[in-house]
Amino acid sequence: MIHERYKLVTSRQLYLVDLTKDTFASYARTLAAFVAGTITLVSAAEKLSLSQAVVLDLILAIAVFLSFAASISVAQILFCIKRWYEYRAAECKINPDAPRAEWWACLFEAMYAAAILGSIGLVWWGYFYLGATVGKVATSTT
Repeated sequence: MIHERYKLVTSRQLYLVDLTKDTFASYARTLAAFVAGTITLVSAAEKLSLSQAVVLDLILAIAVFLSFAASISVAQILFCIKRWYEYRAAECKINPDAPRAEWWACLFEAMYAAAILGSIGLVWWGYFYLGATVGKVATSTT
């Protein structure tokens, strides 16, 4: 019985670690795809005969979507970290020789979430920067 419980808590820890990594990787791929799409949109706006207002609205929609995706990803990562520590505590109860997780170690795991939040800062900076750039281009060509 104890052996089965030990296997369960350790397998759940591995699952949560993988889920955290996958969440971060999925967000990173989504961010990269949307950044590439935004650059393409801004570059091709004139060829596509898109007005400045439409381009800015599309960039705003992308920024809002990425902010939403980031919020979900950060919540998922923080949940995984919390649950991992709970399973680690259960493991330590079953096996007193297992090293205890230090409270400060979660700061390293939380860097996934910090990186995502930092990227959202860059997304919104990009929105305002591209908005100013698109505005300058539109006024200089008219």
